[in-house]
Amino acid sequence: MIRSVPALVGLLLIVAALGPTAVGQVAADDVTLTVTVSNQFGSTVDGASLTATWDGGSTAETTAANGQALLDVPEGADVTITVEHEQYVRNQPVTVDNAQSRHVDVRVGERGAATVSVTGDGGPVGGASVRFLEGGQTAVSATTDADGVATLDPIEQGTYDVVVSKGGFYRERLTLGVGAGTERAVSLQRGTVQVTFNVTDDHFEEPRAIRNATIDVQPLGTSLVTLSDGQVTTTLPVNRDYDLTVSKDGYRTAERTLPVTQGDIEYDVAVRRTPSLEVAAANERVVVGETTRVTVTNEYDEPAEGVPLLVEDAEIVRTDADGEADVPIESAGTVTIRAVYQGIESSTTVEGVQADGTEPATATATSTDGGIGPGFGVAGAVTALAVLAMLVRLGRRD
Repeated sequence: MIRSVPALVGLLLIVAALGPTAVGQVAADDVTLTVTVSNQFGSTVDGASLTATWDGGSTAETTAANGQALLDVPEGADVTITVEHEQYVRNQPVTVDNAQSRHVDVRVGERGAATVSVTGDGGPVGGASVRFLEGGQTAVSATTDADGVATLDPIEQGTYDVVVSKGGFYRERLTLGVGAGTERAVSLQRGTVQVTFNVTDDHFEEPRAIRNATIDVQPLGTSLVTLSDGQVTTTLPVNRDYDLTVSKDGYRTAERTLPVTQGDIEYDVAVRRTPSLEVAAANERVVVGETTRVTVTNEYDEPAEGVPLLVEDAEIVRTDADGEADVPIESAGTVTIRAVYQGIESSTTVEGVQADGTEPATATATSTDGGIGPGFGVAGAVTALAVLAMLVRLGRRD
């Protein structure tokens, strides 16, 4: 037992200094990655700077004379290792998933550089993509500047497949050997492809062509209109993506992205009518206590099954497979019958009449010119004067 306040305070200070680990929280254990760096000839590389990064941390080491370095990283972390060296370079970092103690081999290549100049129509082409591929995968890439020049430095020396592309131009592909300082000029040619759009309504078992549908093509700002067969044909510059908006009155607007490469295209777009309901009652006037047959159809003038029918916000019945239902009329006057389904609403009205054919009575206050006040006619005025005279006589008797 601690018998003095100073001793208790001292213990608390010790616990605070030790931090959360001292009170039961255990930090994640580290594991060691033994990294060996070698060149394309299999010789180890000393003096290579290695940086390992993971979510929330990093560490760095330099390879020793045997080309090795030890990197302590959190167990189970996904680690990325990059290499820097004055003589060697690696195009892509090395990744280690779910890190455990293990050996990691890192191959590097001799440092090189490449400059690619891109022209088209006699002038430089800025914004062109220049990709150096290894085994079909992008090893390094760059984009040409306003002068049409892309510089890749550093890059591993070796032989690459190079793809140069820009929207509106045919793609160029070549093989390039990269040394300490390689330069290459590439010329691009403009090109277009033919694109045929086919717009249909696929609500039907056999989709139906939609005439006069508008197709907006961005970023060109082009508007196309389909013919009677639902088709329209145009030409578009190659090797780029286009944003399409297909619209027509009474139909839901469709938005699509169209990638255009270097071959002619037939592109199908299916749209459907804007959802709607149409409500019709078989009778305009209905005797109170009787029913009227109500029919509900959808945007295609087809029976709408399972649609709730409401009177005064209360669901009365739902339509059958024929889109029909018998709705009882329980009150005289104008009765509104509403169809509400999946956020869509439509309504119709019928007139409820009494069994004897009379219309519902409506109490109103009227006034007649010359009356004593609102709601008093001549008869009312005479009655009021008589009452007043009687009160006067009674007063005289008293």
